[in-house]
This record gives sequence, C-alpha cells and structure tokens, in this order.
Amino acid sequence: MDAYSGYNQIMMHEDDKAKTSFIIERGTYCYKVMPFRLKNARATYQRLVNKIFKEQIGKTMEVYVDDMLVKAPERVDHIKNLAEAFSLLRKYNMKLNPSKCTFGVSSGRFLGYLVTQRGIEAHPNQIKAILNMKSPATTREIQSLIGRAAALNRFREKMEKLIFSLVVSARKLRPYYQAHRIIVMTEFPLRSILHSPDASQRLMKWAIELSQYDLLYQPKTAIKAQALADFVVEFTPTAEEEKMVTKSKEKADDTSPIDSNLSNDMWQLHVDGASNHKGAGAGIVIITPGGTLLEQAIALGFSASNNEAEYEALLAGLRLAKELTIKRLAIYSDSQLITNQASGEYMA
Repeated sequence: MDAYSGYNQIMMHEDDKAKTSFIIERGTYCYKVMPFRLKNARATYQRLVNKIFKEQIGKTMEVYVDDMLVKAPERVDHIKNLAEAFSLLRKYNMKLNPSKCTFGVSSGRFLGYLVTQRGIEAHPNQIKAILNMKSPATTREIQSLIGRAAALNRFREKMEKLIFSLVVSARKLRPYYQAHRIIVMTEFPLRSILHSPDASQRLMKWAIELSQYDLLYQPKTAIKAQALADFVVEFTPTAEEEKMVTKSKEKADDTSPIDSNLSNDMWQLHVDGASNHKGAGAGIVIITPGGTLLEQAIALGFSASNNEAEYEALLAGLRLAKELTIKRLAIYSDSQLITNQASGEYMA
C-alpha cells in the first residue's frame, strides 16, 4: 500500500506555519501541512508511521516512510490483518493512493526487493548482469571471481561502518547538525549508497535519519604543500619557548647528583615559568628512570605574573605526568613559594 501525498498528511505546528510562507501574485501564503521540501520531512513521517503501527511492525506489517506492506503467514489471517491496518489508518485520518495499492498477492516488489512466500529475494531486473554472467571455466577465472566477490564484501562492510559512524556523530552533535551545513569529506560514494533504492533495510533506516540534516558530500583531496607548511609554522617553538626548555634542561643537569640517589622507578619533573611584556610561558622537562628526557614548552595565551606562570608550569607538568600514568614522581622548581606550598610548609 502507498500513502496518498504522505508528507502532506502531517499538520504543521501553529508556531511553525509562518516559517513555510511563500509569495505569489495574489499574496503571501503558508503551509498548513508539512511540505515536501522540508529537510526532516522523511524522518518526521517515518516517526509518525512507527508510532501509529508500533504494535504491527515486524509482526503483521512492514513500513518504510509512505510504503506499507501487510503480511500474514496464512491466507485466512490476511483479511484480519488488513482490517486492523485500515482501522488504524481511519483512526489517524491517513489516506491511501488506490492506484498504487495491491491486495491479496503472494509475491510482489517492496523497496526494490522481491517478497515471496520463500522470503526476501533480489529482484531479477537488478541482478541481470550476474544472471547473464558467463560461468568461470578456468582456474584463473575462478580466482578472479572469488577475488571480486571478496573485495565487494569488504567494500560494503566498510561502507556500512562509515555510514554508521556518521549516524552516531549526528546523534551526539544533533544541535550542530541541525544549525549548520555539514560537509562530509570522504573518498567513498556515501551519498549514492544512501540514496540507492536497492540499499539494505539498515542503510535505509540510516538514510532517513540523516535526511533531516543539510549534509554535503565532497571528495577528499590530496593534502596541499601549504597545509604542511602551516602545520610546521604553527608547531615550531619560538625563541622564547626554546630558551625555557634549555633553562629547564640545564637545571635538570645541575640536580643530577641529587637525582642519582632516587630509586630506580622514580621519575623526575622539572618545571619553570616566566613572564615578560611579550607574554608568559612554561618549560617542562620529565626525566624517565632510564635517563630519557621529555621536553615541552608552553606559551600561555593570557597575561600572567611570574608566580602564576610557575603555577601553570607545575599544573601542566602534573597533567603530562598523569597522561603518562607515572606512579612515583619527584618535582623540582626554582620557586620557593611553589615548593613550600606543594610540600605543605606554606598554607595554600
């Protein structure tokens, strides 16, 4: 069965009618029912039919947007199932298109597939190329056929994973997807697969869910040399940052006689912060129990005093140590205020 002007059977909310206004020579009009051009029309209609036929879907009915299929394992039950479906259609004032409805059939095409008593089968018109394909006669041809089938299988599985990741991101970032156009950069034909009438039921479900968003699929291009240059410029440390790392490294070297007395599993953290009229920054050096140096320079994006820069250096060093899952750590700083507060001699 096929609904008659399905989307137009959903009434617009009173507050949203003005948003669908259009101008013609006789004046300004607005839609009382949901127009076809709304981005979320399919998703809204699917939610509607899912709610109406929630007790029947999967048992006596299958519904995809405005296409409905009433089924029964036995012929005697078919009339009862049809009566139940018609009762719900009448209750919610939904109309059918008689020219597109067929009743009492044992097989038929539904969503591009052939539905029979045996189950769901591929439609012959869609697999002509495979049916007319010449059977392999040599070992080489058999290997080629197996390779193509395996590649097609991997391709389809990869496509489903990519589309599912897009659906998950849309669910988690729903406000952003609804407010902006989202450009999907991909080397795979996701748009063609989602809009294919031969897509699987799972892909169709995802396609309906994604249809409410303004998605633009664009092919991935090779990275440009300028992008690499920008990356290098952005992450190359400035002279000030290099000085801080050098200073921290020198302090680490100066304390080596003390560090030699530490246990074999003790890590060392040397921090230093500084501030001037050009800005503030922090230098961090972590020494592993094996003597390897891990250096990091941080430019603070705000104005800070020397003491504040020292605190930021310590906090950044502790965060780095936490990410490295360090269990035992000895901390060194040239700030008496920092060391005494950290050891508890000064009140925070």
